Amino acid sequence: MRVLGKCGGYTSDIVDGMRWSAGLAVAGVPTNPNPAAVLNLSLGGSGACGATQQAAINDIVAVGATVIVAAGNSNLDATGFNPANCANVVTVAATGSTANRAYYSNFGALVEIAAPGGDATLTPGGILSTLNAGLTTPGADTYVSYQGTSMATPHVAGVAALVKSVQPSLSPAALTTLLRTTVTPFPVGSTCTTANCGSGILNAGAAVSAAATANGPRVLGAFSKLTPAAGATAQPTSVTLSWSPSAGATGYEYCLVAGLTTPCTTWTSTGTATSVARTGLAGSTVYSWQVRATNGTATAEANVSLRSTFTTAAAVALPGAFNKTAPANAATNQATTVTLSWGASTGATSYEYCRDTVVNNSCDGTWISTGTTRTAAQTGLTAATTYEWQVRARNTGGTTSANANVAWTFRTAAPALPGAFNKTSPANAATNRATSLTFSWAASTGAVSYEYCLDTVNNNACDGSWVSTGATRSVTRAGLTARTTYYWQVRAVNAVGTTLANAGTWWRFTTR
Repeated sequence: MRVLGKCGGYTSDIVDGMRWSAGLAVAGVPTNPNPAAVLNLSLGGSGACGATQQAAINDIVAVGATVIVAAGNSNLDATGFNPANCANVVTVAATGSTANRAYYSNFGALVEIAAPGGDATLTPGGILSTLNAGLTTPGADTYVSYQGTSMATPHVAGVAALVKSVQPSLSPAALTTLLRTTVTPFPVGSTCTTANCGSGILNAGAAVSAAATANGPRVLGAFSKLTPAAGATAQPTSVTLSWSPSAGATGYEYCLVAGLTTPCTTWTSTGTATSVARTGLAGSTVYSWQVRATNGTATAEANVSLRSTFTTAAAVALPGAFNKTAPANAATNQATTVTLSWGASTGATSYEYCRDTVVNNSCDGTWISTGTTRTAAQTGLTAATTYEWQVRARNTGGTTSANANVAWTFRTAAPALPGAFNKTSPANAATNRATSLTFSWAASTGAVSYEYCLDTVNNNACDGSWVSTGATRSVTRAGLTARTTYYWQVRAVNAVGTTLANAGTWWRFTTR
């Protein structure tokens, strides 16, 4: 990654490049789909390690990446140069072809290791470095002999990457120790000693061999975390962590912690699942996470042990307080069809209600969404029954229950007979009626059907049969006998019983 231009750049450019390379969030830049486990910093300048630079290094190392830096080319103690004098880095000095310290290389107690950096005063002198032959536009690829701790540092970074490829579980500290304990010792008489050039000269073969035998052969396949993407920002407070499968794994465990430097001390099994949903995360918080595959005897962490991070969006305020409106709390004699209603809640994006018959200030049924509507019609309720109900407003921040979380009740009325009603035609005591007539009557509140009776006995009783008309309030009868007085009545019917029209009074009419 290029962080400096022809005329240089700012420390902030370097820091942003470092953070992005390790998969950390950088404002205004897409997330890095392939975070690096080893960072090479072949750059530097005089002065103390800045707070911003050190904070970035600390965060990078916290997620498991190793930072390898050049000691500098001023033939001075590295304590006066950054990032060589930053904490949590591997500082590299340069040696020439004779294993002496290169004449330009910085030195001192801060140096961890030395590596070939070239020395133009010797033969052979420099380190062949990749270059482009173009002067003003890209040309052919070529090699040029360069010297500097900027050449030594990539040697160490490259070997570090090889070591991670065969032993991905190594932490930055463990990786540094392995590199320093597998070095080639400085020869007797060298101007490099363990006091000024680190523990010795990098030995790639010894380092990789040691890594390959440290914990035995790898038995679990490499795999990667998938979502959220490393460095993702503005994530919801409910996320699904997911990862690709690892060959040979019989199960997986994950760790999710708030902060970059918080250690993973608790690993939670997901069985064989390669994803897990997490809810209730804090807003505006950086989280780091890792997953490891296991086969019962061995484990392997995803992304060569590089933890991923994501940042949650700012917390959304809960919906505002609001109240239910109808039916009133503790209302009685309610119909078996009622409409629940409530006021508005500031910030709510939807509402949901619960209605049940257990009075315990809790939903023992199901929360039913009404979208943005603030009413809900209830039909088919049971008579003479107490109902409890509650409403809650919802948004991405969570829910707020109406009336400060106090549920309301109402009681439906006891079952009742159909309401009073009257017959309408033919009129009572009508005469000279045709032998084909239509009988009609008004509606009765609460009736589910009607029945009528027609006979010729004047005794205020049905001496024939009650005939249902269903919910229809009229019926036509033909074939009546001429010059005959008839008596008729209608009754409304529901589950409770019947109610006779005209308070029980039968009507009569005479045919012509």
